[in-house]
Amino acid sequence: MAFLRLIFAYAILFCLAIFFYSSAREVNATAGYLFLGLAVASFFVLVAVSEDLLNMFIVKNSTLALIAFLLYFSVKWYFESEDSYSTIQMTIGTTGGVVFAVVLGLMCSYALAKIYEFRTHPQVSGVTFMVGLVYITVVLALGLNVFLFHFSNVGSDVFLIEEREGEYQRVGDYMTIQLMVVVALVSVFISTSRRGVFFKYGPLAVLVLGITLAYGLTAQIIGSNSGLVATAGFALVFLIIYVLASFSAKNNRSVGVAQLVFGSLGIKILLSAVVGAAALGAAAFVGVKRLGIDISEFRIGGFGTGELTSLTSRQEFAKENFWTHFAYSPLFGNTQVDVLTTGEGTYSHSLIDILPFTGILGTLIFCALLFFIYKDITNTRGSRSSETIYNNSQYSTFRLVGLVAALAMCAVSAIFTWIVLWFAIGLFGNWFHQQSHSRKHSDKSRRRRVRRPMTPRTA
Repeated sequence: MAFLRLIFAYAILFCLAIFFYSSAREVNATAGYLFLGLAVASFFVLVAVSEDLLNMFIVKNSTLALIAFLLYFSVKWYFESEDSYSTIQMTIGTTGGVVFAVVLGLMCSYALAKIYEFRTHPQVSGVTFMVGLVYITVVLALGLNVFLFHFSNVGSDVFLIEEREGEYQRVGDYMTIQLMVVVALVSVFISTSRRGVFFKYGPLAVLVLGITLAYGLTAQIIGSNSGLVATAGFALVFLIIYVLASFSAKNNRSVGVAQLVFGSLGIKILLSAVVGAAALGAAAFVGVKRLGIDISEFRIGGFGTGELTSLTSRQEFAKENFWTHFAYSPLFGNTQVDVLTTGEGTYSHSLIDILPFTGILGTLIFCALLFFIYKDITNTRGSRSSETIYNNSQYSTFRLVGLVAALAMCAVSAIFTWIVLWFAIGLFGNWFHQQSHSRKHSDKSRRRRVRRPMTPRTA
């Protein structure tokens, strides 16, 4: 039964990897739904064999805030758009559904929690790591396959595929989510190691950088600037955690704003970010040069003009339309405000769009959700040997940095319904009971223990 949990935990990750791969190859169509279904089925089997079905989720402030915002947004979109199809696409659709993204994050978070449990047991720790290594290698191989597939269709004048119709931004989002899962898995391995992180996980760092390079170049080939920025951003998150764990002997038992701003943890993260950015830049430079690619042909640089067209257009929309959109309905907002005022798609394409789309009320609910998730992350009181993943201080640092990174990238590159952000909320939040399988059965045995009455001895 124990190995069944490990098998199905990794089955979730493998099936999602194939789903993302299938979708990344078919820019102009959807594919891989069989593997998405298998991932969902593996999740429910894992819940069943882990005996978590009846006491799985924790009903607390963050859970209530998440449900409140999703319901508020979904109901508003349905009545204001008067379109059930677009409501489905914005909630449970696989291209831009916020509920779909949260559920994916929850599934991966649960699978990683089970993998963490096995990683903390010396008898199966090695097997857990080896399967994870195979998984990351497979993800790299699939990423390279996608890159080579699209690279063969690049036009002769610019670094862009010739036929670019379809949901190309979805491909960039899926690659970012896939990289986040890989980084989270490596962070699980790092957070359960006591020494020798730099050399022990150096090969994994190379694999992660390889995936980042393949995804970043693919994002530019299909025309997704946010895909390039987001993959680079989460690769930097990984390098921060990797460098921090490699050269910081002290295990921080608490994570929070005080430690980030006034404590040594913030200084360590800043130094790690500088080192990580230098390493990421060097790896990207070497990789591009080895492939003979001219970065001046990238879409993000205006195909040689040097102008960040995506950023400038967002700034123009924000400057010209934001206050017009917000003034339309300040308290409750309107999810169709761009269509009703300045034209469809003329919003800021930023996290700040949550204010005119959901109003002050929706923004307050969203801020409350972020605050409660932050409190869940910073309530860590465990160490690297903690029985559950949510009590591990090293992994909590990763969760906090990862969530901040997702919010920062959404602020400059995507609207608040960006599925990467909502996947991050599902992945980094603490939605499940924090009791290991061994402790669960120990408590169950203790409750079942019945004191037997003493019988008199007979001669």
